[in-house]
Amino acid sequence: MLNGWKLIPLQIEQMVECGVPIARAQAAIQRRMQSVELSSHARNYARVVQAAQLLNVSFLNVHLPCDVITRRLITEKMAAFNTGTSRATVTEVVAALQEFPEQKQAATEPRVRLGSPERLAGRVAVAMAGYTNGGVDVLKAYFEAGVGTVLMMHFSEGDLREALEQKLAGNLIVTGHMASDSIGINVYLDELERRGLEVVRAGGIISTR
Repeated sequence: MLNGWKLIPLQIEQMVECGVPIARAQAAIQRRMQSVELSSHARNYARVVQAAQLLNVSFLNVHLPCDVITRRLITEKMAAFNTGTSRATVTEVVAALQEFPEQKQAATEPRVRLGSPERLAGRVAVAMAGYTNGGVDVLKAYFEAGVGTVLMMHFSEGDLREALEQKLAGNLIVTGHMASDSIGINVYLDELERRGLEVVRAGGIISTR
């Protein structure tokens, strides 16, 4: 919680994979890194750990590895749209996302926050597992590199307003935070159950059982 902003450079590799020049990718994350570091500095970073100590229960944060699993699975699902010959629409990308049980059962649905469902999706990038989203600068870098549609778990109102003001010519699908988190977390928890541990899903995790 205190040093998570140092993980945001993980997004550089993701952008470079999609054709963003490395210098452009490094520049794109700077504003978000500064913003997250400023907010992290003021947070109560010890509260949850101290609660676990007082209750004498084990505590392990595995959120980022689970996000990596989510990104891998969604990227595999999106591969069909990145063949170079795909004429799929943004609506079809959303439909593919909703094939995940977690997305089907979530109270939220993937939303097209920028662009239009009727547009051609073009190349699809999955911008996840970088501690937080990279904001409007990262979104713009993807579009400049020829990506047609970017998937993010969440996107702030301020960033969306700025993207609209800049008239960014691409599509942004916000997949839903709890639904997307739950995809990777459930893979991990299913494995714990397979190994004989009892698991109680809580805190917003969407159970598909």
